[in-house]
Amino acid sequence: MGIYIVKRILISILIVFLVSIFAKSLIHLLPGDPARMAMGYEAKEEDVEQLRIKMNLDKPITTQYIIWVKGLFRGDMGMSVLYNRPNRDIFAERLPRSIAIGLPALLLSVPFAIFFGIISAIKRGTLIDQIMTFFITLGLGTPVFWLGILGIYVFAIWLKILPIQGFVSPFADFGGYIHKAILPVCCMSVAMVAGVTRQTRTNMLESINQDYVRTARAYGISENKIQFKYALKNALIPVITIIGLQMRVIIGGSLLIERVFNIPGIGSLLVAAINNRDYFVIQDAVLFISLFTVGVNLIVDILYGFIDPRIRLGQKRMV
Repeated sequence: MGIYIVKRILISILIVFLVSIFAKSLIHLLPGDPARMAMGYEAKEEDVEQLRIKMNLDKPITTQYIIWVKGLFRGDMGMSVLYNRPNRDIFAERLPRSIAIGLPALLLSVPFAIFFGIISAIKRGTLIDQIMTFFITLGLGTPVFWLGILGIYVFAIWLKILPIQGFVSPFADFGGYIHKAILPVCCMSVAMVAGVTRQTRTNMLESINQDYVRTARAYGISENKIQFKYALKNALIPVITIIGLQMRVIIGGSLLIERVFNIPGIGSLLVAAINNRDYFVIQDAVLFISLFTVGVNLIVDILYGFIDPRIRLGQKRMV
């Protein structure tokens, strides 16, 4: 097991390194002069040259990368050209807003999705299963931005019970946070619930048809014990990986929801940075989202190793 953990950590470090190279190379991959595009074509050449020096664009790309990485280890993420503020302050301000929307959506989605998946698998072929399958397909195929617009029309404009847009920190006003966050959180939860429900149903059906389940039935073990103690335990192992992949939504996957509900989070920050050629913000945002995603996947892989004995036995054989 120790070799498995070390291997996953080394792979994660390699992925982060490659992503950091890609994030830094974005400035040079895009056509045109980054400093000129950031300041606009009407800016004076002297001002553009000063910005070029400030962004270290006058140095070789390897030197730029080393300076950037050293700054990250010191907590210096550079300055935003668009906001004229340190990127560290901007991310510290925007990140809690994205988490306050994405994390509740994930926490609400997982238990409901697992419950619906179990019921759908147990009731396979019945009317309940058909209804759930229909809503799963509908949830996976519905664009989240359209769902947000529909929610605004129904609950904000027609029924007038929820606000159209905006965000309030839960630490400043928890009641106001609930009032404004309930609609975007629910809109984000739809696709999560549909995806995890489908995966749970599929894995549950596979587990129910395994030989050890037939053996348990032959021994006279109750059906509820077979389904919830034996089949469900093995069915949830792949679901954990799917849930881990869904966690990327907490940081970078709420872009459309933030745009629809005018929530100034990481997603809207990245869009504004791209539109205004704010390259330091772009590269830091790409790296930050990648770090979070790789970190979550690493934790999920390690937990997967603890839960699934086949991985532990496989590592022992390798030793």
